[in-house]
Amino acid sequence: MSRVLLSPGPSPAQEAVAGSAASRLISNSIECIIQDMYFVHRPAVCWCAVLAIAGGWAAGLLPADEQAGRPRAGVALFNGKNLDGWEVVAGDAADWKVVDGILTCTGRRQGWIGTKRPYANYRLVVEFRMAANADSGVFLRAPDEGNPAFAGLEVQLLDDRGAAFEGVPNDARCGGVYNLVGPDERASKAAGEWQTLEIFCTLDRIKTVLNGEVCVDVSLREFADSREAHPGIDRTSGRIGLQCWSGQVEFRSIRIVDLGQPG
Repeated sequence: MSRVLLSPGPSPAQEAVAGSAASRLISNSIECIIQDMYFVHRPAVCWCAVLAIAGGWAAGLLPADEQAGRPRAGVALFNGKNLDGWEVVAGDAADWKVVDGILTCTGRRQGWIGTKRPYANYRLVVEFRMAANADSGVFLRAPDEGNPAFAGLEVQLLDDRGAAFEGVPNDARCGGVYNLVGPDERASKAAGEWQTLEIFCTLDRIKTVLNGEVCVDVSLREFADSREAHPGIDRTSGRIGLQCWSGQVEFRSIRIVDLGQPG
């Protein structure tokens, strides 16, 4: 079929940029959709969503933040204004503040904040920035009692390029699952730069992607021998948490695609 151009088309450079962004959006969306199909069994709705995403791209409806290269998905857990939906589980509320859309952990005292409701299976996207030699983490399926890094799971946030952490083991590197498994190579950026961490938490499987690099993709069943010291590997739901440990850490976006419970 012939096509009539009503206006000049995009340049090759513009097409390349749009194609890259669209491919990333479609890839991320399809991965979430496939997970959603697995958990809630809505194939017809899911494949319609794939077509809608592709149609939106073709019509030039790519979201502005995706055009800027910042992945967006699901709903915001942090509203950019206050800690609605979160509460201090341990530590001091004074160590957390929200200013100009940024959630800051001072790192002066140890503790953590958690979502008020539990989550089981999800994709989580966290944008964060760390001061030099800062140490923090994202807790998954954390209970109210016990050390959430072991009673639940902790994805490590660490300035592992800082002098204080030279030579840390793989499972303590940024993007690793603390005390269990970590990346063979560092995927973190230098202190003071914004970074993006994606966490896929589905049934017994944990996958982490830091700044576009896969750090961990494992089944928790592989660590069955660690149950006594790390009972969190058997948990199926719990709070999502942010750790205040040492050094300043900032968060500007925390978003979730909630996949719910299977069945």
